[in-house]
Parts: sequence; C-alpha cells; structure tokens
Amino acid sequence: IDDKGMTVSSFRSMSSELPYEYVDDGSIPHTLKCGICRQPFVHPVSTKCRKRHTFCRDCIDRWLKSHSSCPTCRQNLTADDLLSVNEDIVIELLDELQVKCNNCEETNIQRVHFENHLRKTCPKANVT
Repeated sequence: IDDKGMTVSSFRSMSSELPYEYVDDGSIPHTLKCGICRQPFVHPVSTKCRKRHTFCRDCIDRWLKSHSSCPTCRQNLTADDLLSVNEDIVIELLDELQVKCNNCEETNIQRVHFENHLRKTCPKANVT
C-alpha cells in the first residue's frame, strides 16, 4: 500500500479490458510484463530509477495522476522521468505474441496484426 492508500493491484483492476487475450500467457517472460497490470507491455516506457522499471504507458500515466513515486521502488517520479522503450528486439518480441480475439474467438493472431484483424476480418467486430 502506498501513501495514498492505493495498492498496485487496485490500479491493475482499473486497467481497461483488452479486446484480446494472450494464447499462452504463462509462457510470456515476466521481463515483458508491466509491473502494474501484469500484462505484456503496450507502448512501454522505462523510468529513470536506479534500476530502470518498465510499465505500459497508460498504466504509469494513470499511476502518476495520484502518486509521485515509482510503484516498484518508491523513488520520486514524474512523467518527465519516463523514456519510451524503442529497442527493436523488445518491440518485436511484444508484436509477435499470439493473441485470441475476444469477439470471434479466432486464435494465433500476432498482436501486431490484431487491429487489422478487427478492421478487416473479424466477423463480430464493432465497426465504427
């Protein structure tokens, strides 16, 4: 529990529901998962803490709206202290993760291609 009475797990439950789920979540290395939502990173950013911590951009932005410290080590932290993760290998590993569409149940879609699946091939997608 932090100084505002919120736990990381309470923020985790506030995470928006993804339109997909990971095919084999147990095989995804913890090093590719956000310390807040415990899901593979989406738009990952790293902190400038001594031991750089990595989070989904939306997760840490939501955290920093009511906290002024890193959720992992409690070092002082602001949005200005966040660095986008741009290492090709990390982005490629995340993009290659296999997901299942929660709308039509199709499986083995690479995460990088999921938006295309929703727009062009998912028979149950809400088209806006």
